[in-house]
Formats: sequence, C-alpha cells, structure tokens
Amino acid sequence: MKCLAYMQISDAGLSMFGFASQEEKDFFLDLLQVKTVGGKLAIALMRYLDLGSIIDAIRNGNVSMLSVPGLGAKRAERICFELKAKIEKKFVGLSAVGISAVASFDSSVTDALSGLGFSHGECARAIAMAKAQAEDDVKWTEESLLKASLGILQRR
Repeated sequence: MKCLAYMQISDAGLSMFGFASQEEKDFFLDLLQVKTVGGKLAIALMRYLDLGSIIDAIRNGNVSMLSVPGLGAKRAERICFELKAKIEKKFVGLSAVGISAVASFDSSVTDALSGLGFSHGECARAIAMAKAQAEDDVKWTEESLLKASLGILQRR
C-alpha cells in the first residue's frame, strides 16, 4: 500500500498530511491555493466529504453541500469561485458518479434524508461513512444505503 504525504511548514510549526491517491493530494494542494484556506481546514473538508462529492459541489456551486465544521458559507463560496475553473480542467472524469458505481443512489438518498431535516453535508458524510463501514462485496440498493445512512445519522 502506498501513502502520499505533504509536509506544510508554517509559523505554527510543521504539519504532515497523508493521502490515499494522487487525486486527493492534488485537490488538497489546490485547496491550499484558496485565500483563507489552510491545511487543517482543507483536510477537514476532505475528511467529512469524499472527493467526488466535493468536486460535484464546486462544479455546481452548491455551497450548502460543503458545510463542515470550521467552513462558513463565505469561505465555501470562495472555494467554489476560485476552484471551479481548475476543477473543470484537472478533474475532468472525476465526480461522485465517476468514483462509485452506486453513486447514482447518492442523490436520491440525499434527497430523502434532506426531506427528514438533515443538511446536505450531513447526508454526504453519512453516506460516505456507510460505504466505508460496509464490506467490499456489499451490493448497495437505494433502500439499503438509505437505511445504513439514516442509522448513522440517528446515532449522532
């Protein structure tokens, strides 16, 4: 297994960030180019949402999808504004749909959970957690993904 790393040197000291893929690292470095976004905020965003969901949110200007602790609406707008052009060029084939074969269920499950009063960010995190906690051979259906995601949201 290979892990890519990035070491950031700042006034606060040294910070080391690890990534599972080159796409994640590239996206992290792009986030660092956005004014007022530091390494901790960039990694927090990537921890709460999967890369495909973040890219789709930026492409669509969906600021509410980027709602994670420490990231306000103005900063999320700035990320969408500053990274949209870079995303279009760099991550052409990468989106939530391109990352997972079952991602088509994500939007309908997100809609269902949003109808229950959960934010888009909470829904995306719950869906990502449900998929991460499942075994590799799980065949997702809309119902099973909704049930697993709702279970995660109710435990919080």
